[in-house]
Amino acid sequence: DEASKDLKRKELEIRLRNRDGKFEWFSLIYKIIDDNDKQNIIGRLCNINKQKTEKNQLIEKSQIDGLTKLYNKSATEKMVGEILESNYGSESYALMIIDVDNFKGVNDTYGHLLGDAVLIDVSKIFKSIFRETDIIGRIGGDEFLVFMNKVSSENDVREKAEKMCQKVRSLYENEVTLSKISISVGIAVIIKERVLYKELFKNADLALY
Repeated sequence: DEASKDLKRKELEIRLRNRDGKFEWFSLIYKIIDDNDKQNIIGRLCNINKQKTEKNQLIEKSQIDGLTKLYNKSATEKMVGEILESNYGSESYALMIIDVDNFKGVNDTYGHLLGDAVLIDVSKIFKSIFRETDIIGRIGGDEFLVFMNKVSSENDVREKAEKMCQKVRSLYENEVTLSKISISVGIAVIIKERVLYKELFKNADLALY
């Protein structure tokens, strides 16, 4: 059907169900032949699932921070920017910039291995609190960004931020070496207006400091 809609198109990538009932990627290379008043389509179907999977894994790897498994800085900025650019005042969003307090002291005193463990632990907390539709990224050494997609109210944003701070504070409360670990959060909220990424980030950054 797709081929007959676009006569100039010579190749398609489609998903089909295999013998095991699972969907896989196939490449359909075809040619349309006019035969009097009829059009016939001849082509070749090739399984490209392995190549497609490997390509998607490479793309995903380029977007993910190796330590925390959150989005990296460039992927975070791109994804948030695209959402904001497509918003014409119909939705509400929130952007949080998060700093890990006293992290440099821990890193310098006890080493990078412990410092990395702290970043991994706080990242897990962020993931546990926010939705799959939200964007969570590591944008610096101990700096993170959370973009809440389509928020219901400012109160909901505040509650999520307070819950996040509380969980991080209690994370190491029984460990002397890490008892001072906490987070600071700067928040900028858009209530049904159009704001681009740089402006929203600047407002959250000002709120943080």
